[in-house]
Amino acid sequence: MPIPQSELFDGEDVVVEVRQHWSKIIGPISSATLVVAVVTTVGVLVAPAPVWLIWVALAIVVLPVLRAVIAFVRWSRYSVALTTDRLIVRSGTFGREQGQVRLDRVADLHYAQTLFDRVLGRGAVTIERIDDAPAVFSFVRRPKAFVHVVTAELMVRAGHVEGEAEITTSLAELRTGKSLSLGVNLDPYDQDDRSLNPVPSGVPPRIGERLEELLEQFRDGDISAAEYEAARHEVLQRWTIDRDSNG
Repeated sequence: MPIPQSELFDGEDVVVEVRQHWSKIIGPISSATLVVAVVTTVGVLVAPAPVWLIWVALAIVVLPVLRAVIAFVRWSRYSVALTTDRLIVRSGTFGREQGQVRLDRVADLHYAQTLFDRVLGRGAVTIERIDDAPAVFSFVRRPKAFVHVVTAELMVRAGHVEGEAEITTSLAELRTGKSLSLGVNLDPYDQDDRSLNPVPSGVPPRIGERLEELLEQFRDGDISAAEYEAARHEVLQRWTIDRDSNG
């Protein structure tokens, strides 16, 4: 069920909302199906079955079927929504629980997949938070695309217009599993675009070299967009303070 508009802040919009991968419930559903199949087969072979045997069969079937139903309800009511301000996690079997991660508290995010996860198209996404414990989301569908969507939204919040194009391509990959090329350069710090030059004019060579090092780390994937922005801001802020105090 989509997030009601009443639960969003003024000016907040939902970018995408996803459920967990279907493999989250395949275990209990398969177990219930197997038990029902075995009990049904035995019932056909021994028909007509005595009443006590029917009650035993029902007792054997009820527990796995109930587990499967509860697992399905939990899966259907669990979702992670990315908005323009936060990540909202909704869950609950019969009640409703809701948690959130504010985007301005995201320090880094990454995903992990085993070989089996890659085959199924699922994985775990870890979001490192500033001054807080990491938030881990398991059984995420197409985790790479999900991380790209969140990163693109962080780019938009940082004022980089390329983030809008990245959101479009990442959403297409998240929903279809196929990459979409728009024929545009999605690197938010393209050295060919002087308006996005990471080294402002007037900075000393040592500061410029440090900013270039951070840019290379970002392009090589060693640091995230959020980490790059934070580190770049810190370097420039320290230089500004030193300059003003010595001036």
